[in-house]
Amino acid sequence: MDEFERDCGAGLPAAFRYLYSLANGMTDDMDEHLFNLWPLRAIKDQEGIEIDSGMTKISFGDFLIDSHRYFLILGPGMERVEADAGVDSTNEVIADSFVEFVSLHQNNPGEIHLMPSEIPK
Repeated sequence: MDEFERDCGAGLPAAFRYLYSLANGMTDDMDEHLFNLWPLRAIKDQEGIEIDSGMTKISFGDFLIDSHRYFLILGPGMERVEADAGVDSTNEVIADSFVEFVSLHQNNPGEIHLMPSEIPK
């Protein structure tokens, strides 16, 4: 985890570190909500870490076999989770923190999945 954090160029949220210390992603393709939490190796292999202008963007999972991806966005004094809303669109903020994202996934997973009818135009 320490090497991964160095690669990110930013301190990872405690909840992210804790979750990955318990389970390094999912062993199956996706869960019953069609969500896949990527192992750290998959994040690195898919070049899922982008650093630009002091912001770090980490692709950490996907929905419906990569229909859209989830990104942990980290910067000075900020943390949020965004979802890729589709081709030629901006990402949508899904949660104000990784903890909120995990809570939504556990308690109301429909709120974190962008279906085609919900994608902003």
